[in-house]
Amino acid sequence: MITDKQSLTHWVEEASYMDPAWPTELEPEGMTVLSAHWQSCFYFWGGHTKAKRAALAECIEQYIKLFDDKLTWGFKTQPNGKVRPVWRDNTKSFEQVLQDNPDEDDAIEYHLYSGDPKWEDYASPYVISCLTNRSWQKQTGSYFSFRLPYEYLVDTSYRPLVNALIQDCIALFNPYYAISGLQAAMPYSENSVAPDIYLQAQRNLGIVQGVVYDDIDKMQHGLKSLDWLTYISHELAQAYGTAKQFYQQAIKRDINISKMANGYLIKASELPQVLPTTEPIPDDYIKINDLLRPLRNGAYGMLSIGGWEDEPPRFDLISSDAWIRRFDAPYIFPITEISPVEIITTKRHRIASGQVCQHSGRYRYNEDTDSDGKPIYHEYDNLTDYQVGFEVGDFRQFVVLNKGDIVPYYLDIAATGGVRRVKAIEWTLVSEFIGPTKSLFD
Repeated sequence: MITDKQSLTHWVEEASYMDPAWPTELEPEGMTVLSAHWQSCFYFWGGHTKAKRAALAECIEQYIKLFDDKLTWGFKTQPNGKVRPVWRDNTKSFEQVLQDNPDEDDAIEYHLYSGDPKWEDYASPYVISCLTNRSWQKQTGSYFSFRLPYEYLVDTSYRPLVNALIQDCIALFNPYYAISGLQAAMPYSENSVAPDIYLQAQRNLGIVQGVVYDDIDKMQHGLKSLDWLTYISHELAQAYGTAKQFYQQAIKRDINISKMANGYLIKASELPQVLPTTEPIPDDYIKINDLLRPLRNGAYGMLSIGGWEDEPPRFDLISSDAWIRRFDAPYIFPITEISPVEIITTKRHRIASGQVCQHSGRYRYNEDTDSDGKPIYHEYDNLTDYQVGFEVGDFRQFVVLNKGDIVPYYLDIAATGGVRRVKAIEWTLVSEFIGPTKSLFD
């Protein structure tokens, strides 16, 4: 368990991967291609608006004031439209990016890294990154993230400054949700280390996986995972019916939760944990996961690029879903011969919002509609045609529930983002997770 600088350093080094074929001046024994650093990600609606662009400018400015000399390279767009890594002096400032993209139909994208522009496979410990939606994109979010070396978590001089930056980002972005903690520190070209990412995840359940830009296309279906710090907006909390009911459930479970102007900040432990699979999972992580499960995307899809049969072990649809459910019950992830398997059910079991779930499994809102009120596309109508792994295009909303969970309300997301209506619905059981001899949860 991480309790101080020494244990933090030990566990992060255990979770890091180096490539001896790429020695550098900073790392003569080999370049770090994957690690775990302190990363904070803020997911918000309305990135195309002037207000959210101004918020981005302010948060980026605050980070640069603290760590300006650490950010050394970024990207430059070539005449042919392609981008290439260059020293920071040859990149545009964020202010220039805003000036060059004034239209709400323009996406604002900006990235700066530490290290050398030749090191695209280097897991930079200092990063700022953002990508906003275009005004015409429906139900699409935006993000801002920043990364810092894990050592700042125990730096008594800088940790209060970073905590203040996190608070300011929450206040300025009014995010739908946000997470902060030890997250997988991948290089820009993360596909090159996909097998290492999978191994890191198999050994350390507390390191949050996945690429940030994938999450903004899936925000309307809820969050992907908890982290050391998890911020839930009042809007998202309404999956419990009202934000007040969400807060009351957190208090009932003795969860460390703090009220903020537009949401709640949940803290899992004094310091982030990598949660090696050789050690028991702390109760706080289990309790927070149980609270957030009804708010979670029940059919997220792939966590990272790849998954081809001729590649080394890496995340695919099944293992990605198992990782997201990793705290739901024992033996889910990493996947072994005693892990539960998902079985399609022919039962016509339906449960209503606000009820207590009596039967664990994956549920779907069959009557789901898009922001225009039209039925959401799916390739099959018969429940028994459902394919495990949901690789056959079904974009309706799913939720995974354990027995005892509060059945969530449906959050109707407007085309431009944000909850426009909280709706009581019925969810239909699609599949169950069955262990070697019996139901895993019941």
